[in-house]
Parts: sequence; structure tokens; C-alpha cells
Amino acid sequence: MISVLIPIYNGIEFINESVNSVINQTYKQFEIIIGVNGHPPNSKVYKEASKFNDDNIKVLDLHYIKGKSDALNEMLKYIQYNWICILDVDDIWLPDKLE
Repeated sequence: MISVLIPIYNGIEFINESVNSVINQTYKQFEIIIGVNGHPPNSKVYKEASKFNDDNIKVLDLHYIKGKSDALNEMLKYIQYNWICILDVDDIWLPDKLE
């Protein structure tokens, strides 16, 4: 199984495409962890990222974290699996990326 980390500061407008590119993978053994950093607690960005109704998606409100590397390091505390992939919110994956 694979943990997919998606850190977000800017680019929330791309969240649907990036998350769906993971959901539509041919390899289905994954979890998605979205970390919203650098915004106030319970921000509009956090609420938008939290709209996915999927048990394999966790959204973390990392309002106390600034910077992508610090956000990723914090997100590592919440992973369940030994394999990790990082997806920028403004990127998408081809359907067989995780295979």
C-alpha cells in the first residue's frame, strides 16, 4: 500500500483534478493525505480540501506549519504505509503511475 501526500498552500483550485488522478489509478491500494498549511485554522482552503467523501482521504489542518518541507515532515506522522508518493496539488498523474 502507498501513502500519497498532497501539501497545499496555493493552488486549491486544482484539488479536484489532482485528487481524482489518484482516485482513478489502476492500482487501488493507497491512502491520500492532504495537508493544508500556512492558512488560519478552519480556513476556506481547508474546507474546500475537506469536501471529498472518501475513507481513504485524510485532510490535515496544518495552520501552525509554514513551508512545504515542514508540511511534508508533519504529514509523515499520519501515514499508514511504508511507500510514499508526493503529488503537488497543481499536478495530475497518468492512470498507471502507482503501478
